[in-house]
Amino acid sequence: MIRLLAGSLKKEEAQRYLLERILPVREDKDLRQRAIVLGGCLLDSIDAAEAMSDLILDRILRAAVAADTVDSLRGPLRFLSQWQERGAEQRKQIRKVALVLKGSEAERGALALTLACLGWEAGELKPFDEVFTGPKNQRLGVLFSDCVGMKKGVLDEDERQFLAVAAADLAVVSPGGNLLSMALTVWAPAEMPRLPRPAFRQLMVCFTHLDEGPAEHFMNNVLTTGSSPHSSPDAFRTWRTPDEGRLRSLASLFHGIRTPINSLQLARHRFRQLYTIFEERAVELVMGLGGVRQARPGWDFVLSDATTHGALIDGLCHLVGLKGSPHWWEAIRLRLLPQIPGRITIANADLWRSVELAFASDQASEADIEHAAVFLLLDIWLWLTKSYQKREASQFRRLAGLTRGHSAPQLRVAHCLRDIAHGDESREADLSAMMQSDDPATQRMFVDAFWIDDPGSSKRKRTP
Repeated sequence: MIRLLAGSLKKEEAQRYLLERILPVREDKDLRQRAIVLGGCLLDSIDAAEAMSDLILDRILRAAVAADTVDSLRGPLRFLSQWQERGAEQRKQIRKVALVLKGSEAERGALALTLACLGWEAGELKPFDEVFTGPKNQRLGVLFSDCVGMKKGVLDEDERQFLAVAAADLAVVSPGGNLLSMALTVWAPAEMPRLPRPAFRQLMVCFTHLDEGPAEHFMNNVLTTGSSPHSSPDAFRTWRTPDEGRLRSLASLFHGIRTPINSLQLARHRFRQLYTIFEERAVELVMGLGGVRQARPGWDFVLSDATTHGALIDGLCHLVGLKGSPHWWEAIRLRLLPQIPGRITIANADLWRSVELAFASDQASEADIEHAAVFLLLDIWLWLTKSYQKREASQFRRLAGLTRGHSAPQLRVAHCLRDIAHGDESREADLSAMMQSDDPATQRMFVDAFWIDDPGSSKRKRTP
């Protein structure tokens, strides 16, 4: 109504008088409503609004920063998005106004996230990430940078371990939980960005539950989400279930290796509340995915279905200590979630060939070793789901030949499991010996995957 009234006034002086009466001050309780009305006048190309455009943008940005719910944030974001879409000059104007906007550290952080929600790239956001520097805000800086693709720094060791444990455990907690695990494994990764996603330890945990629903959901969600028409087999875009006959040998092997055990308890108390919050919505999430299970869940469905991505973002925010921040919530929805398919490495056939070449040329790095171990576990999944019928038809046959006999514990255990899946029961003894090993690296691998208790615990190691 006010926009119509302002537009009907013939003289710019009259328009300006009306708009100045509407122009809110920072303390106004109706800051957002007033700012959006003024923004509408600007979009309507009312002369007085265009003359006041810097002031109006200031109030719109302040309204976005002050938002205390996602809904109250989206109104200002819609205006800002429409304004910058008009051209480069309008985008530059938003930047000019944002650069001189004053506020507290928290408000500056909200401003940076608001601009991230508008799709600004790393270079444009650089002046605003200063609010995430320093020891106090280092973790927020890592999360923010990784969310928008800036790749700045890493989380501290304790938090990396906590999130790694959470990602591994959630992979088999529920069909809903494994979506959270998949998202978590590609956000704020550890020191080596080239390490596989999902991580080897996640798949190790998952493989102890291959005869259960959540593990099946995890593998299918990872492969369908990470697959590309240009670099992934067609089989990855179809939901697949393990064949009972082929699964039998591994299922019996893993019957005594069930998570969680002592090592998991060290982290579980830090995210126990997550289960309560997430599982309250998990029923809705699973129902949403269930309707498309036989075709393909697809990441597009996750992005478009409010119930599904709402539960997912709630869980992520709770896990990384961002609960209650609408700016983080919306930035994750708009910037992080769309990146997840491209960050999943397991389904990338080009990477398979690159890793194979690294071993063939005797130039395999630590990251190549991790990837190779993950690809061998993937090969087991493909065998179990009858994606290939004869052992010699495996797409990873050459990689298996190149890595057999390698001393890395990840590769040794991956080969053991692959041989057992292919029917070589004699390899169970080799796996048992590895689980009893005193080698620190081997012990750590099994502890991280929750296959054995931590050596410092009072329980005895488990064996197959």
